[in-house]
Amino acid sequence: MLTTETPVQQTDHFEWLNAIDFYSSYLDIIKGRLDALESIEGTPEIEKKKDYFNELLLLLKIKLGDIESLINAHLLETEMETVFDNRLDRLIQAAHHSGVKERIDELEEDVNTFRADFNQFYVNSI
Repeated sequence: MLTTETPVQQTDHFEWLNAIDFYSSYLDIIKGRLDALESIEGTPEIEKKKDYFNELLLLLKIKLGDIESLINAHLLETEMETVFDNRLDRLIQAAHHSGVKERIDELEEDVNTFRADFNQFYVNSI
């Protein structure tokens, strides 16, 4: 009996779970910084930027939660499903794995863009 995941996929799963923890912690830190900025009165432009970053942060947290659910479903699928030398099942599993990997990569890009923009705003605001 063969499981549907390869050692490379197992490594990916471990990295994804660590990435989810890291991004969750990072977004919590950013939320704390945004909350601290709320006590500082600023120009209308700064207030708009605070709202903008709060909205982006919320969207990133939603995206993170969606990806976490997707990863958990994928892991459950790989744990529960066995393959008896069925190439089609392995191809479907590989395609699903690739889709999750793309979502993680997209999240990483979004967080990095957010980080750069937010850090510049934060430094200019304090």
